[in-house]
Amino acid sequence: MSDNQSNWDPKTGLHRFWILAVSLVITSGTAISPALPTMQLTFSSYPTTLVNMVATIQQVPAFIVLLFSSQLASKYGIKRIVGIGMLLMGIAGVAPALLSNIWLVLLARLIFGIGIGMTNSLAITLINLYYDGGDQAQMLGERSAFEPIGVCVINLLAGLFLSISWQASFLAYAFIFVVLVGFWKVVPEYHFSRQEKRGSDRVKLSWPIVCPLSSVVR
Repeated sequence: MSDNQSNWDPKTGLHRFWILAVSLVITSGTAISPALPTMQLTFSSYPTTLVNMVATIQQVPAFIVLLFSSQLASKYGIKRIVGIGMLLMGIAGVAPALLSNIWLVLLARLIFGIGIGMTNSLAITLINLYYDGGDQAQMLGERSAFEPIGVCVINLLAGLFLSISWQASFLAYAFIFVVLVGFWKVVPEYHFSRQEKRGSDRVKLSWPIVCPLSSVVR
């Protein structure tokens, strides 16, 4: 899939939407919480606290990787890092639907957290790079609205699939692939200048601390 640089216009509705769409998936970590009671029955030989970690263990790698996401974006390209992050989230998010071992499920959730960490703060950085002034302020406000919309969509899907089985509830994360494909097709790579790569103009790169911690760990 190409960068589509020649067709890129950040002011068009389509392009604005796919920049904002990244925020639809970055707070989806706990969407499978309703499946925990059923999982506890399936894994009754394991401590309840261990099973409950399925909904929270992704917080640890997410926070660690988030601290380095800006440097990764500067070195390898922000589109590439966001794309890889969402790919990890999609694959690791859906993987438990095919797993019946609690340790493998937890491993998948750890990988899911890595994807969150690669994507979370860069959802803000994308806006800071492509927009400025009033457009930037508007996009940041709209981005805040996209997060709860994404949570509602994935929670709704997880609830619907939960009526089939706890494993099926993880299929809700397939929604991430929809966002990934749209983002990758529409949004071009941002080419950093030499000064930006050296750090003299890195003010445009949103240091992860600007992203509220609560949005990282949900």
